Amino acid sequence: MVAATAAAFIALLFARAARHKLSDFTAFTGFVADYDLMPANRVNLAAMALVGLEVTVVVVLLTPGGNMAGAMLAIALLGLYAAGMAININRGRDRIECGCGGAVQPLGWQLVGRNGVLAALAALCLVGSPYALSLGEAAAALVSGFILWVGYLLIRADHGHHCRHAATALKLEIRTMEMNALILAVGVLWVVVLCLIVALFAMARQIGVLYERVSPMGALVNDAGPRIGDMTPLFSLPSLTGGTVAIGPRPDRSTLVFFLSPTCPVCKKLLPILRSVRQAEDKWLDVVLASDGDVAKHQRFIETADLGSFPYVVSSDLGVSYRVSRLPFAVLLDNRGIIRAKGTVNNREQLESLFNAKEMGVDSIQSFLDSPAPANS
Repeated sequence: MVAATAAAFIALLFARAARHKLSDFTAFTGFVADYDLMPANRVNLAAMALVGLEVTVVVVLLTPGGNMAGAMLAIALLGLYAAGMAININRGRDRIECGCGGAVQPLGWQLVGRNGVLAALAALCLVGSPYALSLGEAAAALVSGFILWVGYLLIRADHGHHCRHAATALKLEIRTMEMNALILAVGVLWVVVLCLIVALFAMARQIGVLYERVSPMGALVNDAGPRIGDMTPLFSLPSLTGGTVAIGPRPDRSTLVFFLSPTCPVCKKLLPILRSVRQAEDKWLDVVLASDGDVAKHQRFIETADLGSFPYVVSSDLGVSYRVSRLPFAVLLDNRGIIRAKGTVNNREQLESLFNAKEMGVDSIQSFLDSPAPANS
């Protein structure tokens, strides 16, 4: 909170200083020349560099994570200004204008001391991160920094009251303060609007991610091919892992035919789940992996994915008979070879929904949920 308040105050301080210098850059160049600290041909370059550094302080302080760099640069600039004042005071040249903006202020040790106090305030930005605050804390820190800055301007205006042309200087100071407050208010409103826009886009993105993550309940059943409740087409196919696989009736055993591809990332994601299902349901279920295409590619896939323990058949006729159009696709057969469930499966829940549909005696979990509830008698 302290660091955030100090950062807001220093940012406002340097924003006002930079605006004052840019509003009459020629006059500011004259002030720099009056300090007589460099050759005349380098005064314009030095004046532009000072204004650029002041703007940099404001930008860096307002950038998340930039409080330390902004504070260090602010301390360096305040120290540089104090050193320039001290050098000229020691020379006896204390009648020149300090170039700080606002009321006319000849050089004096009080200004050197003021810069020291401001540097100490800038150092408070280093005690913590102002960007780790909640929205309410950040708003409170911004308001506190603004009040501190207004108080600083009032003190300066009061000091200017004792200088020549005091009344005019005081009016100008108050007018400048009002204008700065208006600019700050408009700036804060724009920041709030931008934050709301960013929050809106973030919410829209999160809603999209949520829709992607929430999968439909149950496997995605297609209407093509043999219907649920029909007898499966019968096949006897050689397995790439050895032996022969019969697709059809099996005494006391159900069969899960899982269609996959070596190039299907979702299929590979489901392989550990298939291993788990096979182990958990070993007493009544056989899992058969099926695909089509180049046998050599499938043999490499079996080796790299460690599928040697699964029956693995390659047959385009098998996929055509079930009208498989999307992968991964699974068909669950009972011990009589009757199709009890089928559909596209993209996750564990959809795979397990095939077993749930078989146990409940329904075509699919989706059809069960969509069916009207029985009327109460």
